[in-house]
Amino acid sequence: MKKYITIFFNYVLFIVLSISILTSCQTKKKSEQEYTISFYDDITLINQIKTAGYEEIKLPQAPFKEGLEFDGWYLDKNIWENKLTNDSFISKALEEDINAYAYYKEVAEPTPIKYTISFYVDDKIFDTIETAGNETLVLPIAPQKDNYSFLGWYFDNNSWTNKLYEDTYQNISLTENVNVYAYYKSIINPPMKFLVTFNSNQGTPVASMMTALIESEPTTVRKGYRFMGWYKESNFMNKVTFPYEVTQNQTLYAKWEQDIKDDIVFTVDENGVLTSVSGLEGSDIRVEIPSSINGIKIIEIGKELFLNNKNISTLIIPNSVKYLGYKMCYGCTNLKEVQLPNGITVIPDYAFENCTSLSTINFPDTLVQIRACAFSGTALESFIAPRSLLSIWDYAFKDCDVLKNVELTNVNSLGNSIFENCKMLESIQLPDTLQEIGDYAFSGCVSLNKIEMPNNPISISKSLFYETAYYNDSSNWENGILYVDGYLVVGNNDLSNYTECTIKEGTIVIANNAFQNVGKSLKKLVLPNGLYKIGKSAFSGLTSLVEINIPDTVQSIGYAAFENTGFYNDKTYWKENGLYVDKWLVSVENVAISSFIVQEGTIGVADGKDTSLFPRKAQTVENLTLPSSLKYIGTRSFARLKISELKLPKGLEVLKEGAFASCFNLVHMNLEECSNLKIIGQEAFIEAQLIEVTIPESVEIMGELVFNHNTVDLLIHCKVSKKPEGWDENWSYTYREGVKITVEWNI
Repeated sequence: MKKYITIFFNYVLFIVLSISILTSCQTKKKSEQEYTISFYDDITLINQIKTAGYEEIKLPQAPFKEGLEFDGWYLDKNIWENKLTNDSFISKALEEDINAYAYYKEVAEPTPIKYTISFYVDDKIFDTIETAGNETLVLPIAPQKDNYSFLGWYFDNNSWTNKLYEDTYQNISLTENVNVYAYYKSIINPPMKFLVTFNSNQGTPVASMMTALIESEPTTVRKGYRFMGWYKESNFMNKVTFPYEVTQNQTLYAKWEQDIKDDIVFTVDENGVLTSVSGLEGSDIRVEIPSSINGIKIIEIGKELFLNNKNISTLIIPNSVKYLGYKMCYGCTNLKEVQLPNGITVIPDYAFENCTSLSTINFPDTLVQIRACAFSGTALESFIAPRSLLSIWDYAFKDCDVLKNVELTNVNSLGNSIFENCKMLESIQLPDTLQEIGDYAFSGCVSLNKIEMPNNPISISKSLFYETAYYNDSSNWENGILYVDGYLVVGNNDLSNYTECTIKEGTIVIANNAFQNVGKSLKKLVLPNGLYKIGKSAFSGLTSLVEINIPDTVQSIGYAAFENTGFYNDKTYWKENGLYVDKWLVSVENVAISSFIVQEGTIGVADGKDTSLFPRKAQTVENLTLPSSLKYIGTRSFARLKISELKLPKGLEVLKEGAFASCFNLVHMNLEECSNLKIIGQEAFIEAQLIEVTIPESVEIMGELVFNHNTVDLLIHCKVSKKPEGWDENWSYTYREGVKITVEWNI
């Protein structure tokens, strides 16, 4: 019996070994089938290798990319979780052809070391800022002191020569902790004023004035005569020198000598440009430019024609001239009067800058634009804009110390620092035509205490009225907030005492950066119904803020309005890569994504940065879904996405500037279905591939160059029969050569 058991056991062992050997042979045979692994950089094939598996793979080298670090080859494009390594198939077979994709990461820059800037007021630390430098600083607002004016933060206590500005460390690193000190200057009560009248002795009249000091010589002109000065007596015994301190009521008398200068020579080129003027030696010269020279009509004043001339006192330009020259009278410190020609539309950059005696000039009713620094540092006392004037560029009237009267009429654009340091300006009315106004426009206007803002909401900066009389008057501040009409301009450090703040009823605009670096204890903000616009970075830095209502009346929220707030720093407020505050999408996470869904119930999308609301990594979005509830799309909100098709919600009302700019793959969109759409901002769809678009009849306002640089011919159907008044003249224009945009009206 034992013999049979042994035989049976040997038989079973033989069968098992035979099956194992057979299986091993079959596996070996199967593993000998080779397949291809293709290596791609996006859609570009880099290399291919063949393998059957059960071996170590030699992976190819990926292409070098500036600023990026190669992280490996991955089998799951856009997900980047399944990484292919040398030993991925060392113990298994490759059973089919597969693709691997190169994945790159941004090279992280080292975190710079931050140092502390300590701000001292009366030898006590008032505030601190941590910074590494190489950035624009947001300086704290110093506390107000009765009968003192705050002049800035200084590194040198007591000597006050080295001032800290917002851009001091813009391009340099901070290498150590530093201290700065608040500098206050006492406000001196103005002296007693007296009545001064002027007898111009057949010259142009000069208005009487109530004053204690006449800082510069009043200008009067008499044709054919040279002005010799003002005298205290009619028999010209005692000449007045300026600045002149007035101690009693009096009359000043103008003295004249006949002007016999006739040797001024004008040179004009064949194009009618006045290129030179000679014979200007002497003093108080009156220059009257002729309308033509040797039969050539003068139509343009050459650039820098009278640059830094100290002799001209009067300049008369004929009506034949249509164009003024760049810096034409820059630094003409004795120039007192200018007569501009009718018909000019532009006063160029620096035209009369530092003409420190210029007090009389006319502004023709054809004037459209005054450019940068045109009248900076002049002695103008009044500026009344003609109804034709639309825009005034940066610094145009900066440092006009005696400018007292300003009327802006129909102006729609005011630049940065336009009236900065106009110390005698007491009141200003901003017209309802105004659409934009720059930073620091009225900063340093220490007499400005009466301000009327436009009724229509426009974006403003918190620096708009910095260090004005209105700003420095503590009675204008309410619970740490400065309001001007319906505009919330800025908050101060008094807000640090509050955890909750209710914005005043009637507020229509919250300024850019209004609460930045103040009110860090605020947990709750209550916004009033009727609020229309929330500025960029308005609540940035309110790290405790976790509760706010956004009224349904709000139609615009600026970029980074809630950056570094309690909302922003708490991941529970983020949904599918988007930060939502109330019913608004206000920020997008910087991660690579192929699709983005704006949550249902959202009524508005905040403005983007200079490029887009979507950070660079997130601009990979190919599929964008917008909710039916959406009404307002901000400036550059969805710019630079890779979408090819766009389905807009039917209830959409506003598309702001550059809303879908540089969406290079965009071919189709359903604009015609947006029956409530009222506004399409400038450059809203530039650099797309649109073939055909229909604009609904509801659109009332259309900006310029809406479809500029479309890469293919575009046919636009308009549901209206002619261009509405609110559409820009160049709304359909393109600068791309070889591409045609055709507009068909519903006639």
